[in-house]
Amino acid sequence: MIDHIRHYRILNEIGRGAMGRVYLAYDEVIKRNVAIKELILPEGIGEQERGEAIERFKREAQAAGRLSHPNIITVHSVEEEDGIPFIVME
Repeated sequence: MIDHIRHYRILNEIGRGAMGRVYLAYDEVIKRNVAIKELILPEGIGEQERGEAIERFKREAQAAGRLSHPNIITVHSVEEEDGIPFIVME
């Protein structure tokens, strides 16, 4: 398991799905726990499919980021590390 993504220290993996992983992490800049959802694409995926998957992932983050409700997570940022996009959430 990875131990850092940028300035986020990975504490443990808390979920995994068909196209991603979710980690509990510690933001070493703001000094708080966050969840990080990392997009994982299958090996051998074509460039077009990869681009479409990344765009869907970003749209998901944008849609969640526009919502404000006690039962919906707050999106802090959408970032990328080594070509892998990820969403930082509460």
